Amino acid sequence: MTEARRRPKQRRGSGGGSGGGNGDGSHNGNQQQQKNSNGSSSKNQPKGGGKAGGKGGGKSANKGGRQNKIAPPAEFWRAAPEPPEPPDIRPADDPTALLQSMGTAPLPGQASVADHYMAAVIQRAAMLATALAASADLLEEAE
Repeated sequence: MTEARRRPKQRRGSGGGSGGGNGDGSHNGNQQQQKNSNGSSSKNQPKGGGKAGGKGGGKSANKGGRQNKIAPPAEFWRAAPEPPEPPDIRPADDPTALLQSMGTAPLPGQASVADHYMAAVIQRAAMLATALAASADLLEEAE
């Protein structure tokens, strides 16, 4: 042990009087840290060696011989070509045809109620889709 470690600890609130301080309030009698050749303190170094050992310490920039390749920046704000005109939309004659083709719902005792509610939801969705197409002037012309 060194002599600095045998000294009794100084109180932190003891000001700048006696007791081994250097007069500026920084009590570093017991808490001196030894500096390495690169200027960093030895207290922050990982155990098990530094960079010289190869296994401890810092992270290597090159893992397993692979190099990090940086992709070229993407051009997000470039001018895009005009999209083609969408085809005209023709509303379905019977929007519940697919539901009816699957048969009744496998809900014992409530199959007819479930079929009714699912058909109502499908008809409502078809009505809203037709209204949206009409607002965008995409409905097929009636003959």
